[in-house]
Amino acid sequence: MEPENQHIEWKEGWKDDFLKHICAFANSLGGRLFIGLTDQGKIKGVANPEKLLEDIPNKVIHLLGISVKVKLLHEKGKPYIEIDVAVSTAPVSFRGLYYVRSGSTVQELKGAELRQFILHKDNLTWDKISEPEANPDDLDETSLGRFTQRAVIANRMSHETGTGKWDILLRNLDLVTGKDHITRAAVILFGKRPLKFFRNIQFKIGRFGETASDLLSQDTIECNAFEMPHRVLELLRNKYLQSIISYQGLERIETLEYPETALREAIINSIVHRDYSIPADITLSIFKNRLVLWNPGTLMEPLNIEMLKTNHPSLRRNPLISNVFFRAGYIEAWGRGTLSILKETGNAGFPEPEFKEYADGFELTFFSKHPVPGKIKPRPTGFEINHRQVKALEYLAVNEWVTNEIFQQINQCSRNIATKDLQELFVHKLIVREGKGRYTKYRLN
Repeated sequence: MEPENQHIEWKEGWKDDFLKHICAFANSLGGRLFIGLTDQGKIKGVANPEKLLEDIPNKVIHLLGISVKVKLLHEKGKPYIEIDVAVSTAPVSFRGLYYVRSGSTVQELKGAELRQFILHKDNLTWDKISEPEANPDDLDETSLGRFTQRAVIANRMSHETGTGKWDILLRNLDLVTGKDHITRAAVILFGKRPLKFFRNIQFKIGRFGETASDLLSQDTIECNAFEMPHRVLELLRNKYLQSIISYQGLERIETLEYPETALREAIINSIVHRDYSIPADITLSIFKNRLVLWNPGTLMEPLNIEMLKTNHPSLRRNPLISNVFFRAGYIEAWGRGTLSILKETGNAGFPEPEFKEYADGFELTFFSKHPVPGKIKPRPTGFEINHRQVKALEYLAVNEWVTNEIFQQINQCSRNIATKDLQELFVHKLIVREGKGRYTKYRLN
């Protein structure tokens, strides 16, 4: 006898409450329920098997509205029942409740999970449903134009769907239904004021002190989903994150304190894969030593946290929204987003980000770069190093050298202060000096 698993379950005797198990099989991947087996899988047998052969199918049809195959089997003279349940193409409920299989257990669906389940069974997703209150005049032509340009550049859309042909573009993207109604996806992606229709289409950014209860400043970005990644990154650059200044020859290079490619990927993923049926906003919490990005909606089955760190399938909660970001060249269609985040942070020398399911959503934490162990020597006794000098040493932990000008840039200080701070680090042998005058560079000792 096969062991209990997602597709097989054993029961010693029949109870009408076991109809919820049949309901769960039908709503999941199908399965078999055996009546007359102990918890250890041994054949115990059932009384009145002929009556069960008649009663069970009738109860299933009457209370669940589906048909099942019921067989009478024997082993060593003991009769037992096998109930073979096929996958149902429509949602199945038992006494008004919906159940699914999760591993070898039965779970009741509620809230957002139930809404998503019913849409999926009806071959729909939240973003495919039309928005009756909206019309094409509610869409922003500037956003549509930018998308078209990006899609053509990415070679994922032809010039034939160019500027001005918005009706053709929307149809090619399946953003219009057969009744000429625009979909929720169209409003979210390109709406002039998507908040007019959906109150949770916002991206909130906050700076915090030592704890999440210590809010220091905050901003709320209100725009359509296609413009949102640009607006978020622009605000992070201008207000919330520092840029490290470096030079390649005479070229001045500004690098965000967190790897921008990984951060951009995470922001786009939070917008594309969030569950829009949950009345909550995307949030980005900025602490001294970490960034915490949270979006509504947990991982779609069968994905789990560990799978995100290896090659895994691409599952799309919002296929129309995902398709637009794919055509614009912002995402790939191969489930490589999290792998890209891990790769970019690793290449930049950052700790591995943390993926977590939390509060009916998905949370991604970026940790700040700490000095490489062993590269910075212990501070000399009696020397009180200041915060500007700490920044310089941390910069040198991952960069080959620093100059007076770079010191000024990363600390937003005057040349005189930079000269004094660097001289102190040099005198106490934390750094060494090379060159003279304007060509002077400092390296870790």
